[in-house]
Amino acid sequence: MEQTQNAVEQRPVFMPRVNSDNLVKTDMVRFERHVGFASRQKKKSINDLHQVIRKKYGFNNVL
Repeated sequence: MEQTQNAVEQRPVFMPRVNSDNLVKTDMVRFERHVGFASRQKKKSINDLHQVIRKKYGFNNVL
């Protein structure tokens, strides 16, 4: 049976600002990163990051 360790990571999120002198707002988000080299682990980490962004900022589409 495969034993995996997950780590909590922080990554920046860049959001456009329309009516501001600054064109981009930057904020840090925490998400669970799935450790491993397999593409499946990377996809899980990306999905977790996108889910946190959707939940925190209310975005329907990320990217």
